[in-house]
Amino acid sequence: MCNFKKTTMKNIKRLIAALPLLLSAGMLAAQEAVPEDNYYSMERIRSKSGWMTSSNAAGLEANSADLSIVEGFWNYEKGGLRDVWDGTKNNFFGVYTESYRKLNKLSLYGKLGFDYLYENDKAWSSMTYPGSTPMLISDNIPGQHRRERYSVAAGISIPVGDRVSLGVNGEYNTVSAIKRRDIRSQSLDSRLNISPGIMVKTKPVNLGLSLSYSYEGETVELGREGSMANMSFVYEFKGLWFSKPQSYSVNTHKARRFDTNVYGGAVQAEFNISPSVKFFNEGGIKYLSQEQSLKGDGVENKFGSYDKLGYTYNGLISFKGSRMDHYIKLNADFFDLNLYSDIFTLQPVPGISGSTEMTYFGKVRSYYESCMQLGAEYQFYKKRNEWNSSLIVKAGVNYLDWDKTCTAYPAKWMQNIKSTYMYVSATPNFLTKNGMIDVTVEVGYRTGSGTSNEKSVGEGVDVEFSTLVQNTELLE
Repeated sequence: MCNFKKTTMKNIKRLIAALPLLLSAGMLAAQEAVPEDNYYSMERIRSKSGWMTSSNAAGLEANSADLSIVEGFWNYEKGGLRDVWDGTKNNFFGVYTESYRKLNKLSLYGKLGFDYLYENDKAWSSMTYPGSTPMLISDNIPGQHRRERYSVAAGISIPVGDRVSLGVNGEYNTVSAIKRRDIRSQSLDSRLNISPGIMVKTKPVNLGLSLSYSYEGETVELGREGSMANMSFVYEFKGLWFSKPQSYSVNTHKARRFDTNVYGGAVQAEFNISPSVKFFNEGGIKYLSQEQSLKGDGVENKFGSYDKLGYTYNGLISFKGSRMDHYIKLNADFFDLNLYSDIFTLQPVPGISGSTEMTYFGKVRSYYESCMQLGAEYQFYKKRNEWNSSLIVKAGVNYLDWDKTCTAYPAKWMQNIKSTYMYVSATPNFLTKNGMIDVTVEVGYRTGSGTSNEKSVGEGVDVEFSTLVQNTELLE
């Protein structure tokens, strides 16, 4: 996915508190100081090989360390410059445990987490993940919003002979959210992903192949309980904040359903240039399709659909030394997204006076996105040992080019965003008697350009009317 942060730096007061707890069997049994050689970090485990961050679970075999952590965090945000669907004041906290283990020839990974989000005066999104679909459903009345999420992930890699390894990853998370002010909303989102993979090892090159399937289902229920002095609307957005506002009367309740299927695959190739130099490559493809339906008054009607085709590349060049390790990370992300509107009409029901039903005639593309994101990063690790570093330095650059087009024939509205972000960060690590502390400092610079909302109409055509209404105040 391409993610874009506004060119203008957000004027937000932020406090992030993280408490990592690293324990070993010796610490639990004897409560003695742990030798320096026994300190590990997730950062170092994942940086050791491109297989550790790839989509191929068979690559877990590249790990030779045992590490389990428990981490808690709290994030506080307050300010006026924020995304339109963010609350004016947010508290976000959670806890999770994560582990890598080696049991004889088996390589294992597991993660279990919980987090809770509390937002004040949130509006313009009734969905769990508002940026995940162009078919956004929301209302315009700010209110208190609560969201809790539970997640579990696991992976295993098993060698089959000396040259072949098989693996599988699985992940499941469920999220529930609620807003208790009219128009009230309640959402439940569940996501399941499974990804098998195979790796074949030779002396000059290690090859891999992985497949993946994900199902995502979300139900959003909206309703109005009491009377309100001001008119309240539910907005059905379809790209660039074009919508069809609907007013809700007292005791009106409707449910929106989003069903998403994601199919993907990737190939991996790691070139063993020398014992200390390796070049890992992964190229992937992913296809996503989502259908949206409206449930209410005993009937279910289609609302729209979209599909998305994406290509990714990730590369890692590693140079390993006795006291320092160097890495160069490369990434490229491309996708095309097409949103379709259903064409239908209301037809009388034969034999039932005054009753109508929807008749569908097909669909037409009404919104389009094309995105390209490129990145490069240099990483430097000053090693205490193979699994712990006293200093980590990173420097990189990211480039984004994102085009969006919304069509209400014969007119088109277009938006283009270009952004370049350059950064440098340093993370010194300090050892204590029974643990360690990381302190990260990052300096970055962003520049951007583009067009916010450019309208074009065919020559000789005068268009002033459209069934869609654009909420221009919400444009990025």
